[in-house]
Amino acid sequence: IEHEILSQTENVVLIGMPGAGKTSCGRELARLLGRPFVDLDDALALETGRGAAQIIEEVTCKTVSGSVYDLAKAILADRFEKAMRIVEDLLYLRYQPTAILAALSGAYIDLYVAKTARSMGAGESEIKQNFSYRGRDFVVRNSLRDCQKYPLPVLRDSIQYLAQTDYRLKTSRADSRILLEQAVTELFVIASGREGAAANR
Repeated sequence: IEHEILSQTENVVLIGMPGAGKTSCGRELARLLGRPFVDLDDALALETGRGAAQIIEEVTCKTVSGSVYDLAKAILADRFEKAMRIVEDLLYLRYQPTAILAALSGAYIDLYVAKTARSMGAGESEIKQNFSYRGRDFVVRNSLRDCQKYPLPVLRDSIQYLAQTDYRLKTSRADSRILLEQAVTELFVIASGREGAAANR
């Protein structure tokens, strides 16, 4: 039976976190099964001239701003589970809470700029001309499209709270992950207008 199973199994793939021992286990398993061992990190480096970490970094950097924009939209749409899942995904990808908070602040500022410009009768070209959005046309378009859904006071109060959280992240010894999660939770309170929102404290 063991021989039949081995003859029908072409590959064994080990998946896990970095440093979990996939390479060591894989080499030993390959030796026991009499099969060649292939480390995909090495194969990628040989094929592309870049390591897996570098490739992952390039791909995720392109998506982090989109993920954080989705986070802002989830918060403002009162979709708590989705927002927390995005935060967990970004932390899993090893983005620092300060970087996530900075990108989140940027997303709120983009919405605030678009909302303010729209209320003054300005459009995409005026925003690009008067603010630093060169090469970021999609940000302006998305912000103009989405800003209609959110009240200006909510955006303003959220930005103020994000600035306070940024200060706490950079000056206190508190766990930065917990501060980020608290900030996301408080942004929900601000967005829903419930009593106790940070802006009313």
